[in-house]
Amino acid sequence: MTGIPYFEIGRIYLGEWVSPEYNLSAGHNISWTETTSQYRPTSGTLRSDVVSKNKKFEFALQTIPTNDKRDLHKQLISKGLRDDFYISIFPENTSSSKEIDYSTMVKLTKIPKYTNFISGYHKSSFTMEEV
Repeated sequence: MTGIPYFEIGRIYLGEWVSPEYNLSAGHNISWTETTSQYRPTSGTLRSDVVSKNKKFEFALQTIPTNDKRDLHKQLISKGLRDDFYISIFPENTSSSKEIDYSTMVKLTKIPKYTNFISGYHKSSFTMEEV
């Protein structure tokens, strides 16, 4: 018995994209945020009400050429803190575990600042959370 291959698509992302020349710098953080409340009823057992859990990304790009900075800044300023966007931190890596850990829909939670540290190059830190 042979089956017909099919694709199940939950979301399709269309639009402009930016892929900086240099990857993120060493020292990136991936953690999570959650809106869990904990309490102890009279029995004394610690209880938790989990409302949501979301990935949190904190990373820096320490070597952003001026052209990349312009494109990246244009894209992020159009999104601001209000609109979500798709991010893949290691887009060329084909490992499914890296894709699961390092790509998702996010929103910025902090507006990035760019520092010009040498002629033609900038650096910046980014903080975002999964939507």
